[in-house]
Amino acid sequence: MICQELTIYSQNVKKNKILTDIILETRKANTNIIFIQEPLRYLIQCFLSYTNTEGNPPYRAPHYPE
Repeated sequence: MICQELTIYSQNVKKNKILTDIILETRKANTNIIFIQEPLRYLIQCFLSYTNTEGNPPYRAPHYPE
């Protein structure tokens, strides 16, 4: 049986984009799973809506390519 080490890191970033980027960059080499609590969400753009005159605002979390 082969045993491998699994490394998990969890952090509440309190909607701080800089802290999120730092964690993702510094932990990517030696961490298997990274949990980010309270990530920053930002508005992409408003889409046409038949029920809301201002449109529907879709939000998304920051994207990290790795």
